[in-house]
Amino acid sequence: MRTETPTGGPFELRLVAAHDGGLARPAAPGRSLSATDLAALVGRAGLPDGPVRIAAPVGEQHLPTLAVLAGLLDREILFPPATAGPRPARPAAVAGADSDPADWWSIPASGRIDSVAAWFRLVGEPVLPRTGPVTLRLPGGGLMFATRETFGPDRTAAEAIRPGHPGIVTVCVRVRDGAFVIGEYSGRSRGHDGLHLAAGLAQLPLYGAELRMWLTWPAGGGARARLRDGLLDLADATGGTVWAPREGSRAALLDGCHDLTAIGPDGEPTGWEAFGAIGRPAYESDVDGRLVPAGGVRVQALPGMLLSTHPDRERELAQRYGQADPAAAFGLELAVLADGRLALRYADGGFLAAGARQLERLLRDAGWAGGPVTLLSPLSPEQVAGAQQHAADLARQLGAPVELAEPSTADRLRDRTSGTSRPRPEEASIGGAGEQMPVSAVPLRPVAVPAQAPPPDESGPAHKPANSWLAQMRRAAAAPVAGDRPSGEPLDEPLGEPLGEPASPPRPSSSRFFDGPRIEPVVRGTPPHGISWLPAQPQANSEEFEVHIACPTTPDRMVTDGVPSPHLFLLGHLDQGGLAARTDAEWLVAVRVGPGGAVDVTASEAVVPDRLRAALGHNDVYLLPAAWLSRASLLAAYRVTPGGVAPPRWLTGRPLRIQSQGAEHGVAGLPNEVVRWPQSSLRTTVSCFVVVPESPEPLGTWLRLHQHRPAPAAGHRLLELRVGRRAAVDVPATATTLRRLSALRSRAERLTDDGVDLLLPAGSYAQTTILREYRYDAGGWQRRPGAEGQTLAGWAVSGTQTVHAHG
Repeated sequence: MRTETPTGGPFELRLVAAHDGGLARPAAPGRSLSATDLAALVGRAGLPDGPVRIAAPVGEQHLPTLAVLAGLLDREILFPPATAGPRPARPAAVAGADSDPADWWSIPASGRIDSVAAWFRLVGEPVLPRTGPVTLRLPGGGLMFATRETFGPDRTAAEAIRPGHPGIVTVCVRVRDGAFVIGEYSGRSRGHDGLHLAAGLAQLPLYGAELRMWLTWPAGGGARARLRDGLLDLADATGGTVWAPREGSRAALLDGCHDLTAIGPDGEPTGWEAFGAIGRPAYESDVDGRLVPAGGVRVQALPGMLLSTHPDRERELAQRYGQADPAAAFGLELAVLADGRLALRYADGGFLAAGARQLERLLRDAGWAGGPVTLLSPLSPEQVAGAQQHAADLARQLGAPVELAEPSTADRLRDRTSGTSRPRPEEASIGGAGEQMPVSAVPLRPVAVPAQAPPPDESGPAHKPANSWLAQMRRAAAAPVAGDRPSGEPLDEPLGEPLGEPASPPRPSSSRFFDGPRIEPVVRGTPPHGISWLPAQPQANSEEFEVHIACPTTPDRMVTDGVPSPHLFLLGHLDQGGLAARTDAEWLVAVRVGPGGAVDVTASEAVVPDRLRAALGHNDVYLLPAAWLSRASLLAAYRVTPGGVAPPRWLTGRPLRIQSQGAEHGVAGLPNEVVRWPQSSLRTTVSCFVVVPESPEPLGTWLRLHQHRPAPAAGHRLLELRVGRRAAVDVPATATTLRRLSALRSRAERLTDDGVDLLLPAGSYAQTTILREYRYDAGGWQRRPGAEGQTLAGWAVSGTQTVHAHG
């Protein structure tokens, strides 16, 4: 079980990976242990004086458990480097260990976990530059290729994804003009074919593996053909199956389960395509657009309950609840992964975090009528936060509250239906005989997570009798909003036409409407909001509420393309009348925001940029980041008239999106928050080239920059420019930053597919100086004097030449 080292050395705890992704004893791999369980194992052997060393394949999903363990024991925790995600603390020197000190990582007794994936490496005290390709580890042994420009956002994305199915290896790589882009720590990046990418993946055990590609398909037909060839070459080189999003789609992170989904340009799930598969594929696409084991989910439906957990647990519950009476609120027991995500059991025996669409289909097949759902799965303390966050995301997708029942309450209700008794907590045990220890439990109060649309009236015919074992939990759910349409009901009238005119507009869903919702810091593990001037953990709403957003486009355009905004956020207001009186927009959009979807900027004590102070100066305004728009949904659109607002046009349940438009830099389709270039503080300016037509044409909104002199082109001129610091836009880095924002519609990906690496926006023309001008003559560029020293804006309007650019 353990190996002791000399006095003062580490205490070694030998563990293995559990079937559900946690850590388990070698003798019982089917049951993962909580931090309290691990602390009890260490305590039984005598609390060591020195650190505790974990001899196990530690992954990113185990870090919360080990952080809690460090706090419980008040001891440093040492373990081999994780194969994915953030690295806690710095490499630790292990006294008495026979391995290289850099082979171990540590969590201090405080339990604080910090990410140290950095551009430089730490060897003892010196900080040295790294060499070779820029890579970041992904959960499950995967790999992400980054570049110097995309390292920051790529690292954030690598830390946001969670472990998926253990049989799949994920590789994230950018695609440019159909080639796989691999960056080096020297700062260079190059496009490679599938064979070169396979060579870069030599450190991974890929032979015969299932390889899932985290990438975006280019727009051009030629680029797509080259990418298909590259994927086939990669499959041939690895001898396995390469999975990529279907042509025209892209891979993105799915909220809640934090796994990859394949989505199309409209944001809807598509699916995955296999390259190099031999025989029947072992995986398939599900309704969430995820790659899952073939054969589907293994579930068991009981009266008023759905089960998908460990087989022995299902058998136990089936015996106890098989004769139970139907319940008013639907019971749900799922497996719980080590990081708290709720999981389903698949045909191959593995567990995968539950996707909302898949779970909704399973619930409806089991007889769920759309009412509240109560989660009965037992949770350890370190699983609570992850389970609450996943449950909140599921509730927003299901359109019904999801409640996490208090363990003691759930046990009592189970006993009431089954007529059985449960052992006292101190009598429960793990492991075999002679290894009795308490099973940890967390004193959870029932938490109702409001959904996008309230459940139908309890007295409706689709609901079960109110005298069943979860009726009281049902009554505690939020009451329906007047005039609301159930989220599952389709819109049978054309979008944009009134779908009924209630006697009065929808009333607020809580009495705190004009005071605003309760707020609290966002929970750990929430996806980054992506707003540079906001603190990392701002104050956000802890309960559902409604806001109104000014929108200049019609409801049809808004639903299809998104709400136009120059920022990576929208501003919502509590006071509809006040907003209607001061806005120039033709429409107001009512939006329901779930918990953790809106930021109270004033309470967050953020330093607001000058250009935003007026917009954020109203006392009823909240900021909705694009990264969190999955937690919001549309309710209705109101036309602004001289007398107020017209009757609503219902949009209940439609997703809320942003269309990048009106940015200060002037480039259509890109937000204000682009990645600027050059960033170096050592060189204030750089020399670049632009090619413009010989014939006079109007000045465009941007110019494509070349870092090296391009080949001569007949009918064109060449300008060598002095570009100031942060005057241009790094298009690939911007596309990478925006890629994770599935609710944002921008032009960045299309520009990258067109081969645009750098562009100079019109807003920088007046600060950009011409160094030299060339004309095409005799098959080459010939110097033409006279333009030196002029600004690009001045040269364009001086009559010397008019510049044409892409716009």
